[in-house]
Amino acid sequence: MNETSKMVLRNYNGQYQLLIKTAEALEQTVQLPDTCWVATSAPVDGLRTEPVFLEFLDSDVDGRIRVDEVRNAVSWALKMLSERKRLEEGSDSLRLADIATSHDEGKRLHVAAKQILKNLGEEQAEEITLAQVRDLQKIRASSDTNGDGVITSDAIQDTEVADYIKDLIDTVGSVEDASGQQGISEEQLAKFKSEAEAYLAWDAQGQIPEDVEHTEVMVWGSETGPASDTVESIRPKIDEYFQQCMFVSLDERAVTQMQLAEKDLTELNYSDQAALEERAKALPLATPCPDVNLDLNGRINPYYREIIEKLKSAVLERVFDGELESITRQQWQEVGSLFSPYLNWIQGKKGESVEKLGIAKLQSHLESAAPEEIRKLIEKDKAVADELAEASNVERLILYQKCLLQLAKNFVSFPYLYDPDTSSLFQMGQLIMNGTIFSFNIEVKNRAPHKDLAKHSQIYVMYVECTRQGSDEKFEVATPITAGDSRNMHKGRRGIFITTDGKVWDAEVVDFISNPVSLWEAIKAPFLQLGQFIEKLADKFSTSRYTEMEKGLSKGIDSVEKTVQKGVQEATTTTAPAAQAATTVQASRSGAMRDIMVGGSVAVAALGSALAFITKSLSQVKWWQLPIGVLVAVLVLVVPLIILGVIKLRRRNLGPILEASGWAINAELKIGGSMGSLLPRRGEFPKDAIRDRKDMVKSIAKGLGYQSKLVRILLLIFVAILCFFVGSLLSTPAHNLIRDLIGLTQ
Repeated sequence: MNETSKMVLRNYNGQYQLLIKTAEALEQTVQLPDTCWVATSAPVDGLRTEPVFLEFLDSDVDGRIRVDEVRNAVSWALKMLSERKRLEEGSDSLRLADIATSHDEGKRLHVAAKQILKNLGEEQAEEITLAQVRDLQKIRASSDTNGDGVITSDAIQDTEVADYIKDLIDTVGSVEDASGQQGISEEQLAKFKSEAEAYLAWDAQGQIPEDVEHTEVMVWGSETGPASDTVESIRPKIDEYFQQCMFVSLDERAVTQMQLAEKDLTELNYSDQAALEERAKALPLATPCPDVNLDLNGRINPYYREIIEKLKSAVLERVFDGELESITRQQWQEVGSLFSPYLNWIQGKKGESVEKLGIAKLQSHLESAAPEEIRKLIEKDKAVADELAEASNVERLILYQKCLLQLAKNFVSFPYLYDPDTSSLFQMGQLIMNGTIFSFNIEVKNRAPHKDLAKHSQIYVMYVECTRQGSDEKFEVATPITAGDSRNMHKGRRGIFITTDGKVWDAEVVDFISNPVSLWEAIKAPFLQLGQFIEKLADKFSTSRYTEMEKGLSKGIDSVEKTVQKGVQEATTTTAPAAQAATTVQASRSGAMRDIMVGGSVAVAALGSALAFITKSLSQVKWWQLPIGVLVAVLVLVVPLIILGVIKLRRRNLGPILEASGWAINAELKIGGSMGSLLPRRGEFPKDAIRDRKDMVKSIAKGLGYQSKLVRILLLIFVAILCFFVGSLLSTPAHNLIRDLIGLTQ
């Protein structure tokens, strides 16, 4: 094997993938083991390419593309192409000279391509395009002879034949022609003949010759049918009566159970005719008797009286040759046996689908020459089927030439995944949100199971719903965030989504899987969690203390009010002068002020003690030890976090996100720092744009007279000095300060 024919493997973030740029490299995929393919299976609806191309690939029509199907496609395409330059170019124009004619299949395909061009009036052309093949297919589909073996009535000039086809469609059904119209094939032609012959044969059994009065089937001639219908209309009820009589002969108490219960009689609505009829219909034909006879002149259920009278006069008296008072079970069975041949004939009816045409028309159709003419038209139509099949192979070869190399780069290898300027076939489009372009977006059919698998990716994943105004269309994509900042990404965040076909959709974040996006976020994560924990505790503590303070303050105010009221009452009930009352009120107010000062001094003293401790501790440390201590603390805390953050970020893998969307991935599609920055990219202004560095907000604020930067700096210095002074002042014991403050209030 020479150097040029050896497989070339490229390293993509630690994963070696076959370099596929030429037809020779594409051929190498046939020998490449399944385990070395990046993907071994993918859903058809997850690939953004020619739909017909995917139909050709999916040979078992299961909605998935697998390794063996890709291999077969590669082998067939390379077999049919003697020159493969355009395969590498992805051209949809096939040169006739590039078709391999060294074997029979290639020869047939070459002839088919030339025939297509001839039919299109391009007989001298040296190449054929995908559009030309599809134009011929459209022409054939709309013509009378399109190779599908289906004939429509509109395509027939002969009125008799056209009417024949219409009758067939009206009786035995139709199939759709390639043109979209309804027609018939050999199946409908054969079915109509079979149904017509079966119906005519069945009908002949029920016919009565002119020279006879009756037949085996028509035992009473033309009167057989009406008589049999009369018998069958009452047969179930009479059979039921004789069965009931049998039970009564065994136990006469059964008669009572067959009658209406007292409850039924009381609850029955006698004004409801339908309900009354339903009840009467369910009651016995007559009162069952042990002798198992039906008294025809006796007490008959009124609901059945009329049909019994008809049965008696039209059938029973004729069968038994005279008037009958009653009928036994055996006699009733004889009546049934008499009409059994007729019933069997009726129940064995065949060809019902064509019955509506009538005997005469059916006989005429069977004797017509129309079926033979239709068969000739079907054969003529089928004659172009082979031509169309070869035309389909021409389309297949052109599509393989156009798309097969690209598919291999999205199945055998994934080089496009690492190219920010090229989209993979499984990417839906681009998401623009938060000033960032997210290029990796894969469709999600069901979010819940997708999240369960995507969690294993260790990647921050957004689930974005895309909709269009005025349309019910929508879809959802999973978007990994592998670089930048995720702080501003939250549910409800909006942007736009541009699909690969150029359509613009409204995009909204509906869910996400939270993970560190960058090393800085990985380092901050423990501190943020600790801060959130402390914040919760502080909120809880401050809430409880605030409640206690509020109660204490309310209690103090109530005490002051009570004291004042007491002083006023004493002043008004004694002979002391008004000055005494004023003194009492003033004293009360002084006490209240003292309580407030005491409470406030406690808080100030506590804060001062804390500041004093910190000041005293720092005064014992040499100045040069401070930066060293800070550095050591940073190293102790941050370095392990950096190491853990790096490890966690290097574990990020796009494979689970693809697998959650139906892919079978062999490789670990890990995301390093450089790889992560390829998927989301910040938007950039044009290179020739002029940047005005002046901050307009600051300029506007300055113009409105707000504090300048210098004023803010001086204010910060003042606050720092004040804090130092307070800390020094409060370095005295807290109880002394409290005592002095209390003394000031007295």
